[in-house]
Amino acid sequence: MKRKLILVVAIFCLSLLGCRTLGIGEGSEKSAAPTTLPSDFSDIPIPKELKLDKKSSLLFEGGPYKSGYFVYKGRVEASSLAEYFKNALQGYGWVLLNNFKYRHYLLNFIKEKEQRSCIILIKEGFWTTEVHLWVGPTEGKLKGS
Repeated sequence: MKRKLILVVAIFCLSLLGCRTLGIGEGSEKSAAPTTLPSDFSDIPIPKELKLDKKSSLLFEGGPYKSGYFVYKGRVEASSLAEYFKNALQGYGWVLLNNFKYRHYLLNFIKEKEQRSCIILIKEGFWTTEVHLWVGPTEGKLKGS
């Protein structure tokens, strides 16, 4: 009886880990079908596996400036999300300035001509991964240069 219980628990744990790796896999030839951020942020594709947390997100519009803080949640590996954003945003004209990895992933992008910045923080939890995304004007645009 004890062996059966251990076997059932082991199978359950392995199935959870197997489900966790679904989504955007590293080395996968399939790319995620993107959705986009609301309003004028259509140049930032978001994988369909991530869902917008509207209660935690906000969009600011004032004069010619639009900025926002968006939180997305889903069951996707953080490392594959980081690679997805590195590749996808560069296809929309964003330039990757720098990035951090391991505990969390932090990606810092800029569009110099439009004087906009995009910061993406990816935090992998036990059940879900959170993506925190900030979009706004750079300091130069705010000063009018």
